[in-house]
Amino acid sequence: MRKLASFFLSLIAAFVLAAPAPASGGAGAVEQVFLIQNSGWMEPFYLDPKSPLRAFVGSLIGKANLQGVPVVVAAFNQEGQVPGRTSPEVMFDGPYDAGAIAAALARIDLPRKPSGAYADADFKGALTGTFSRIMRGREGVIWIVTNNKDAPDNRPTVVENTRAFYNALRQSPHITAIAAFPMRKVVTGPHFNEKGLIVYALAYGERGANALAAILRPGAPVRALFPAPPVKLKPLTTDPVELHLTSAAAGVTAEVVKGRLIVSGVPGGSPSVVRLQGTVRNTYYPQNIARAALTTGWHSADPALRSGQASMTPQVLENVKAAGESGPVQLELRLPAVPRSGGLAGLLEDERTAVGEVEVRLQDLRFSLDPAFVARISAISGGEMIRDEQAEAAMAAHLPEVFLDYRRISSATMKVPVQITFRYSPWPLILAIALAALALAAALFLLVMSARPREYTVRVGQGDQRIRIKPREKRTLADAYGTRAEVMGRMFGPPSVTPLND
Repeated sequence: MRKLASFFLSLIAAFVLAAPAPASGGAGAVEQVFLIQNSGWMEPFYLDPKSPLRAFVGSLIGKANLQGVPVVVAAFNQEGQVPGRTSPEVMFDGPYDAGAIAAALARIDLPRKPSGAYADADFKGALTGTFSRIMRGREGVIWIVTNNKDAPDNRPTVVENTRAFYNALRQSPHITAIAAFPMRKVVTGPHFNEKGLIVYALAYGERGANALAAILRPGAPVRALFPAPPVKLKPLTTDPVELHLTSAAAGVTAEVVKGRLIVSGVPGGSPSVVRLQGTVRNTYYPQNIARAALTTGWHSADPALRSGQASMTPQVLENVKAAGESGPVQLELRLPAVPRSGGLAGLLEDERTAVGEVEVRLQDLRFSLDPAFVARISAISGGEMIRDEQAEAAMAAHLPEVFLDYRRISSATMKVPVQITFRYSPWPLILAIALAALALAAALFLLVMSARPREYTVRVGQGDQRIRIKPREKRTLADAYGTRAEVMGRMFGPPSVTPLND
């Protein structure tokens, strides 16, 4: 079983060294490739009449399917060993079609070399062919179904190079995520028996990581195929936990949607404290978080929120089970006064949205292993029951080194985008509307008053006269003796009378 580490790390190193940088392209340039090993070491999985391999892979492809994402199914062994056949040998390429994929899986066999021996496995060649002939620079997800056994005639230099290969894996920016599912699958072959296999899922590029996250999210269809959560192999220093929070304040709502914390209903215009309560979920598996110091920070490029603060309690996480949830936690956001936007638009708005980021840091991380996982690995590998104190030694004996990389991790960080919607009192808007209505009424009143004639008695010379006159209208009147005067209507009060001297 110690060849497992050599095999998987050489496989991954080949992937790193053979893979070019993802080509830039549109959001749709994503692909899923399923590589199924069909070298001699897979004999029991193909020749046992009760083998679940083909049915399992068919279910895996169906449940991992993403709408609009093309699917490639290919078998791999060693290129050039079987005349007239290639490795990887594409059995299906196109939009998901359950019937066509089942037929393609049924065609996968155990090819033989001209000598009559089964073909060996060349993982570097298979992955080189995957990138050059199948993916062609597109980002995506590569699934590898294998029993983790390479051909027995591997060169000794492969063993010596495994550490360098794994360093290449860790340093590659193109391999953005790796997950694994060790599975117990007991099969019997003519020459030897097997007790299990491992399914690896490798994300290539950022869009590949997003696709893999969608496929493996809790509750996703593919998760029903596996007895336990995926083993998180990469990344290990980012997103160690997930926030599951709700609001603890009346009138304020909060939820985490696709990794974004959305808070609504925060009173605007004055400083406020928002308290959110809930749990955090451990994203590591099979590692329990035995203990970790918890610190929190706040960042915002928005000037309105730059002075905000964030804190979480408790300040220590303890005994959070692998892929499980913690006890109660509280996130407190201290937010500055966020005024309305300026101008008329600000006066009319009843809410305003601002963004920031909460950074949650786990430090002094200490892990323990899930006993159920260790027992399952022991069963897959055909070993005896393992005591808790033997867990890491058993992992090292039965699994590739990549499964033990968590031992190098002492801190991890999660960054959570935060969107906050502030609500404002409607009274300024109501007052503005009332003032506008009063101004309009006054204007209408003045308009009506200026257009309507009014009746007055005015004195011109030696006598009084009764006239109807509009505001600002001018008239010249005379009494019985010829004395004249100019009369001008006014908006308010009686008209003015100005004597005219001849």
